[in-house]
Amino acid sequence: ISLPKILRTLQESGPLSCIGLALDQVAKINIEQGWQMGDRMLQEAVKALRALLAEGEELYRIEGVNFAIFGKMGNLQAKQRGIDLRRQLAGANVQVDKTTMPLTASLGVVTVERQVGPSQAEASTAVFQALTEMLGRAKQKGGNTVEVYPNTRF
Repeated sequence: ISLPKILRTLQESGPLSCIGLALDQVAKINIEQGWQMGDRMLQEAVKALRALLAEGEELYRIEGVNFAIFGKMGNLQAKQRGIDLRRQLAGANVQVDKTTMPLTASLGVVTVERQVGPSQAEASTAVFQALTEMLGRAKQKGGNTVEVYPNTRF
């Protein structure tokens, strides 16, 4: 993910939100059935995530089972979108061969309404740290939850 490039769009288009999500069940599949099955499940999960994207949203893989959806939306809209995504994912499964995996996810929401830092690189670092913090909080709460970062100026 090139956050400086993504943040540049902020100057042209207003608020930008990032909804990070960590798929909660892939590690269990990796342990129980091996990483090859986990990788196949991950590929199917990506297809399901792409199907849930709204117009103008983009899906990126951060690392491992962590993804980010970027879209032009304010903080309240992004919070609601995160809640809606969590509900949609909680009711969905992916299947490979005879193995089924629920698509529960931990979600973190970060909105950038204005860049106040001295550089896009510093703002990008702050946004990524905030996203990582929110994903961590959601996971600590047991997964299948949404955490929203309170600050919108980076």
